[in-house]
Amino acid sequence: MAFGMGRFLTPPTTIVAASVPSRTTATVPEIPLVRSQPFAILSEALQYLEQEFYGQPLDYDKLAQGALNGMLASLGDHNTRYIEPLRAQTLRDTPAGGRYGGIGSALDIVNGVWMVVNITPGTPADGAGLRPGDAVLEINDQSIEDLDLVSVNQLLSGPPGSSAVLKVKRGTYPAYRITLAREEISAVSVTSKMLTSQIGYIALNIFTEQTTKELDAALKNLSEAHGRVVILDLRGNPGGLLTTSLEVAGRFISPYGGPVMYWREGGTAAHPLPALPALHGPTYLPMVVLVDESSASAAEILAAALQYYGRAPLVGMHTYGKGTVQNVHLLSDGGSLRITTAHWLTPGKVDITGIGIIPDFEVERSINDGKAGFDGQLAWAQFLLTQTVLNQNQHEVGE
Repeated sequence: MAFGMGRFLTPPTTIVAASVPSRTTATVPEIPLVRSQPFAILSEALQYLEQEFYGQPLDYDKLAQGALNGMLASLGDHNTRYIEPLRAQTLRDTPAGGRYGGIGSALDIVNGVWMVVNITPGTPADGAGLRPGDAVLEINDQSIEDLDLVSVNQLLSGPPGSSAVLKVKRGTYPAYRITLAREEISAVSVTSKMLTSQIGYIALNIFTEQTTKELDAALKNLSEAHGRVVILDLRGNPGGLLTTSLEVAGRFISPYGGPVMYWREGGTAAHPLPALPALHGPTYLPMVVLVDESSASAAEILAAALQYYGRAPLVGMHTYGKGTVQNVHLLSDGGSLRITTAHWLTPGKVDITGIGIIPDFEVERSINDGKAGFDGQLAWAQFLLTQTVLNQNQHEVGE
């Protein structure tokens, strides 16, 4: 089961795609998968369109996609949706552990605006100070307002060394242009480093099948460097695999101390899911967790559990609020169908859908973020650990 990214499932072999009638026959196409009589009105309406609509010829692909989008919209769940073939193919082709030439950012449409939804640490986008939530208005002096995802990704990608000029707007600040040199990007789920001789930093960019192994390596490096505290960065993390989020939770909290989350399908009672135990047990190093508006789904599962059990305070901004789970199915036209199958609840049995998680310390990003490597939220987390842990320990030693 996947959170925030989904797995593509091939359609049952018994499903046969509908044939498209020729313009001369005015025959209504057969609609497979219709199991209720009310759907007969689709055939009736299509019959009238065939006979009377002045804008002939009809585009059956657009009609079918429009009908599907309307049907899904009536469910009132924006996460249950159809993804058209070109966009679905781009999502399937997005590298997961491979390499590509680009700037290290992912864009998607949020409330009708193309926005940065994820940044790969150590890439040109990260170094230039781009952050999830930034609106991108133009790429190489071309407006991207009416472009699809395929076209936007083509504009962002290019040979290493070439340039991409982005017109960016952050919050209420004036729009500005920034030139980025593309690099070969390596898509990894975990990055880590020592910020000081005592403070370790681990960023979880997404929850994949490799994340737990990469996290274990990062924690081992932190231990060998004699780190005393750690900052766990979940900013811009869109989610990923449920099992991985439970494995990661087991690296920081005991699997026997209570559930990481509750799982609820339909009208059934919510049942608890514990952390999955680590081979050598969890680390109990003091820690702070960074979150923002793009921390979603599986990232919110982990953040909520760490906050609920008092394992770590959250610093940053209100999280996205995705408390639902989707299955992703590959359809016969090459498009994808995302279907919400369940809701998950925090250890306190709170449904965060549309609400998100409120951090313990709310710290907004500023226009200065990214300049000379400045990161206000990260600096705040360092300050918090220094004041509450490192300096406190020094005082205790001095006494």
